[in-house]
Amino acid sequence: MKPVLSKLKLKRLLLCKTQQEVANAIGVSRPYINSLENGRSTLTGEILVKFARYYNCKVSELV
Repeated sequence: MKPVLSKLKLKRLLLCKTQQEVANAIGVSRPYINSLENGRSTLTGEILVKFARYYNCKVSELV
């Protein structure tokens, strides 16, 4: 697993959030979150910013 993707999954798990909850909050599908966390999809800068806002952290903390 790539470092950014593992950080995204770790943040989600630490906050006890489901993939569906995160997907709903940032405006993507649950399968897309799953694909990101498993390295099957490419993470865009726009989506990374949405993750940072949702997790209330800086983008630099996720990369």
